[in-house]
This record gives sequence, structure tokens and C-alpha cells, in this order.
Amino acid sequence: MLEIGAGSGAMSAGLLSRFPQATIVATDYDPEMVTVAGRALSRWPGRATVERADATSLPFGDGRFDLVLSCAMLHHVVDWERALSEASRVLKPGGRLVGFDLIRVAGHRHDGSGAGGLHEAGHDHEPGARRMVDPTAFASQLRDLPFVDVRVRQSLAHLAFRFAATRSG
Repeated sequence: MLEIGAGSGAMSAGLLSRFPQATIVATDYDPEMVTVAGRALSRWPGRATVERADATSLPFGDGRFDLVLSCAMLHHVVDWERALSEASRVLKPGGRLVGFDLIRVAGHRHDGSGAGGLHEAGHDHEPGARRMVDPTAFASQLRDLPFVDVRVRQSLAHLAFRFAATRSG
């Protein structure tokens, strides 16, 4: 598995605890989070590695992973479309992309315009830079990539959405 934007490593740790055969590469762009996740995942030597990586330019070969996981991080990636393309590239045929993200955070929300919504100005790696993800545009982007069985569902309160898609072969 690959977790992009793993932050503290808590999600990867939970998966490693629950699935004893799993191996995970946890990534984050923030060097401090890489250090934190490295400590959190150190109890699974040989099953977990932590690397600094940019979600829009993943340093992994094509078709390497069975699963790519993204948990509430894509809104921190201004070019989230490119991050989805990279996730598709590193997935094996039949591999799954799964996760969830936020539609709104304090002071920001998608505006429904289809033009990317409200976002803070700034380079995609500047602290605080974000571009809220429109679930409809997200689903459309997945369908434009080599994914099938695309599922994107908003929460009842329209604060978040979850997604899953299978890399076509």
C-alpha cells in the first residue's frame, strides 16, 4: 500500500495493526510529518517505510502498488488533479484508490463554480496553501483517468466526501 499525505502515520498504523500481511509506504511532503510518521511506524520494521514525497510527482515506478490511500489531504494539494494522475500511475491494474477528503474547512469551501472553488493563493507547497476539492469535478477527473468502478459520495452534512476507484487493466 501507499499512503499519500500520511501526516502523523496514524492511518497507516491502524492498517498495519488490523492487517498483519500488509506492507505500507507512508509519504508526506512535510519533513516534520515524515519524522513523526517514522516514529509512529517504527514498530513495524520491514512492513512500513516512510518517505518524503510530493503527491504530484511520486518517486515510485509505474504499477508498484495494490492500493493507494488518501485521507483528508488532497485539499492541501493545489494541483490535486495531478496527484490523482500520479496515484493512477503507481497503481497496478486492478489496484484501488480509496480515501476521503473535505469539501469545507474553516474559511474555505468549494463554491460550486466548477472552476476549482475558493482557495488560498500560493504555491502548492507553501504552508496553508489549499484548494478545496469539488466532489463532482473529482469524480469527473477519476473517470478521465484509467479508473473504473468510480464511487464518490458526499457526507450528509456536505462537509466531506469519500471515494473509491479501481485502476483499469
